[in-house]
Amino acid sequence: MSMALRGALAIPATAALGVVVLVALGAPPRLWGLNVAAAVAGAGLVLGLSRWGGLLWRRPTAVLLTAAGALIATALWGADLDGVRRWVPIGPLRLHVGFLILPPALAALATAGPRPGVAGAALIGAALAWQPDAGMAAAFALGVTGIALVRRTASSWIGVAIAVMAAGVALMRPDPLEPVRFVEGVVLLAMTQGALVGAAAILALAAPSGVLALIARRRPDLAIVALPAALFWLGAAVASLVAHVPAPILGAGVSPILGYALTWGCISARRTGTDP
Repeated sequence: MSMALRGALAIPATAALGVVVLVALGAPPRLWGLNVAAAVAGAGLVLGLSRWGGLLWRRPTAVLLTAAGALIATALWGADLDGVRRWVPIGPLRLHVGFLILPPALAALATAGPRPGVAGAALIGAALAWQPDAGMAAAFALGVTGIALVRRTASSWIGVAIAVMAAGVALMRPDPLEPVRFVEGVVLLAMTQGALVGAAAILALAAPSGVLALIARRRPDLAIVALPAALFWLGAAVASLVAHVPAPILGAGVSPILGYALTWGCISARRTGTDP
């Protein structure tokens, strides 16, 4: 089975488990229905990127500049909720930019040169601290650490130091937003519904990082993109357990599902030989 097809199946499979949990928790259909739609769109996105996603590997600097620009623009002009700007409104949806931008940004960082890599990590980290988005900043720092563990270069470890400092700044900035039911704190809510629902919630939360870590272990040629992605999704999952940040894939919200699809698309594009 091709990597693209595996990704196209992994997206709806993981999202479906999250939908089951949301239904068990009594979430309204309009919330979990959007997750279903995002899973279908995500499967198509994986297949499309596997065929036409070579830009991620041929022009990593351009991808990094675009990602940093999008995050900075969101910090400046995104939807403002009590001074926090992490979202872009599109029709009735509010898209979480970090979940959409950081997966391809990490893929670009994995093959960028030393100077573009350090500059990209600095710009992205600064934008996340500016928004502020401590959860995404911490997840990004873990993803950059994954790149350094594979590349083992001085510049990659400088990128880690910068990303960690940015995450620290984001953590220290005030975040007045209250948790949103069915988006944050979903695992704890699931635990109140019994062991079976709680176990399903934990599985849905852990599945993305676990599957990607397995790919990194079994396919050394893909470790440079799969390991950073695994650590990024692990960081996002852990952050959702300890802070009021969205539970990726498990909680209501299309952005994490589409971001997970972008992760698989990046891996599939590299698998088809489009990288340098």
